[in-house]
Amino acid sequence: MKKLTWILFFIIALMQISCQGQMKQMKNFLFFSKTVEFRHDSIEPAIAAITGLGGGNNFKVFHTEDA
Repeated sequence: MKKLTWILFFIIALMQISCQGQMKQMKNFLFFSKTVEFRHDSIEPAIAAITGLGGGNNFKVFHTEDA
């Protein structure tokens, strides 16, 4: 019984360590919105919405219009 308890303890400890390593790695998202003549009104709200989603879901949003 003691052996089973120690095995379960180590499995849980390893799972926590592996999950913490994944959470610290932040992903990057590029939002590219270059326009020439017509600029749609929903571009600015879309940038704000995706940036807000990134803050809560562990990814950083970069916005550019430079090609």
